[in-house]
Amino acid sequence: MTTPHPIALLGFTPFERSTFESFFRLAARRQPGYQLVEDTAASVLIVANADSAAVMRELTARRPTQHVLLIGASDGGTGWTLLPRPIKLMGVLTAIDQMLSPRPADAASFTQTQAFRPERTVTLPLPAVKRAPEPEPEAPPDDGILVVDDSDTALHFMQNLLRRVGFQAELVRSGEEALEALSRRPYKFVFLDVTMKGMDGYQTCRAIKQRKSPGSPAPVIVMLTSRSGTLDKMRGTLAGADAYMVKPLEERELINILAKYDRSVQRGYQPTRMTPP
Repeated sequence: MTTPHPIALLGFTPFERSTFESFFRLAARRQPGYQLVEDTAASVLIVANADSAAVMRELTARRPTQHVLLIGASDGGTGWTLLPRPIKLMGVLTAIDQMLSPRPADAASFTQTQAFRPERTVTLPLPAVKRAPEPEPEAPPDDGILVVDDSDTALHFMQNLLRRVGFQAELVRSGEEALEALSRRPYKFVFLDVTMKGMDGYQTCRAIKQRKSPGSPAPVIVMLTSRSGTLDKMRGTLAGADAYMVKPLEERELINILAKYDRSVQRGYQPTRMTPP
């Protein structure tokens, strides 16, 4: 197991710092791992708020030897890697991966000359070589989240939104497919669109809550809709929904829902005690 790369943050708000730390903790399952440190001198990469004049003055004055990733409107002419706001956590992770990934060494090239040419060549049978079995592809991390929507656009939006906060989800396109998926395995969360062909969200929600699953609790059902009326929320509650989210969704609202019903997520998004730079 590789040692996590130490990363330092400069100039971010307490909420942003807390979100960064939680995201890296949730992404610790992947390799290489990263961990946040308070001392910039102990880091291999500094992620800095480029919109802070004080931070930019500090960095340009000392020109750190570490990699620097800026987040903001301008790199200030430094030439350091820059990502725009709003902060997209998966984009930050991708940039860090690219900056810290080892570069493959150049392959040495050589020309082999023939010292002599024998008049007669004898070919001996080679012993059979038993090949090692091909390793099976690593399964993606499973967070027990099911997203149900008959719109491909909405499914991909939810998938990307969950990925940005460190979660993987399984996608299905109807209430019938959702029930089939739940018959194969349990889920922690089901994000369920209200308006669908065939079984609508309310019917699917009732069917899920009425299922008997010995040994596993019923999933938390989050209804997704573009309607924010009291009557719509009441219908969702009567169908057995645990939460109600209005489209378009935001990262912070999604994190709050996940943390409310999952203690492991709640612990992951507690404020950090890191000292501000």
